[in-house]
Amino acid sequence: MRMLKKVLSILILCVALVVLALPAARPALATPSSVTFTVNSTLDQVDNNVGDGICATLSGTCTLRAAIMEADKASGPGATIIVPPGIYTLTIFAAGADGPENGDLNLTAPASGDPLISIVGAGAANTIIDANQIDRVLHVDAGRTAVISGLTLRGGFVSEINGGGIANFGTLTVDHSSVSGNQATAPGEGGGLSNEGQLTVVDSTIGPDNSAHGGGGLANLNTLTLDRSTVYGNSALSGAGIVNGGGTNLTVINSTLSQNTADTTGGNGGAIENDGTANVYNSTIVFNSADTDPNTSTAAGGVLSGSSGTFNIRNTLVAGNYHDNSFDAADCTGTVNSYGRNLFGTLSPCTVDTPAGGNWNAINSLFLIGPLQDNGGPTWTNALLPGSNAIDWGDPVQGCVDNNSILIATDQRGFLRSADPGCDVGAFEYWLSTYLPTITR
Repeated sequence: MRMLKKVLSILILCVALVVLALPAARPALATPSSVTFTVNSTLDQVDNNVGDGICATLSGTCTLRAAIMEADKASGPGATIIVPPGIYTLTIFAAGADGPENGDLNLTAPASGDPLISIVGAGAANTIIDANQIDRVLHVDAGRTAVISGLTLRGGFVSEINGGGIANFGTLTVDHSSVSGNQATAPGEGGGLSNEGQLTVVDSTIGPDNSAHGGGGLANLNTLTLDRSTVYGNSALSGAGIVNGGGTNLTVINSTLSQNTADTTGGNGGAIENDGTANVYNSTIVFNSADTDPNTSTAAGGVLSGSSGTFNIRNTLVAGNYHDNSFDAADCTGTVNSYGRNLFGTLSPCTVDTPAGGNWNAINSLFLIGPLQDNGGPTWTNALLPGSNAIDWGDPVQGCVDNNSILIATDQRGFLRSADPGCDVGAFEYWLSTYLPTITR
């Protein structure tokens, strides 16, 4: 027994010595946090000491431009800029290299890492950034990741270059915002936004009154995802709503394109001009126009699908688009691939292929599509009216799915979609009851 106790004592001592020999545990390193700048002046003034981490002009205020100049230099997780209600008008004309200190607001490439810049307004109706036609509103450099939310960006103007409102070369998300009243003169494209990076637009409105040579609302030259958003009231020679360039990728989910106009003489692609790859899910493309001069027209008031492009639609409504003041066969030109179930304005649209057993038909009445208006949710939509054959005509096998083959739980407004496979065609889900279940976003 004594021998056993001795052995145990030796073992305990050895364990203690080993524990003592182990290095002491280091305290956990603090996780760096994002710096926050709160704008307190609507004036357009530069930061007094760029890179000191303090948003302050010479007079001691924090302007939007000064906050962005400091955010550009933030490292680690990045910076958040809080922009209270008000109209923030740009007044410093572009000069020299057109850097962050003048002209448009520049989100420059970070020195290292991937810090995020978030610009957060108080809602698109309350926080307005007006470029005052001295330049575009916002430029996002390659290598910069940014999110803008709760803002209206308007009054941008550029001559013969792309991106009247926003020129994006980085990774940008536009959320619950409005881009309207911006212009890129010919041959510039993207009156509202020009994208040469990665762009996501969600719960936002592009329009009205954006204009350009091509892509009045948006010009996509890389990768663009439009989700639960509305593109309306924009104009261009072609692709008044969206131009999707060659070799690019456009994904449209639960969105509305309406009342976009390709110029009256020779215009084409009132809603979309596509020369890349476009995939459209449960969206509404209605009442767009092209070449409305009184002559014989072959223009697409809706979708112009070029010979080099691929245009795929699923559970989408393409109807009521017109040219030459006529609705006949004006919804599309080129070839459209129909997956799931889709509806057109007539039984004689463009060439419609049906790979993978896709199906399509004609809408039973254009009068059963409501006007573009506030039907609830953050963006305007065209409602389906009682009796429309778009109601419950979605894909009976897969239901209404997105680009990841996942069921789309809500319509564009945030109202629940039908739980059975027979969801509605387009971005609007019709409910007979006055009770409209919604998911807040």
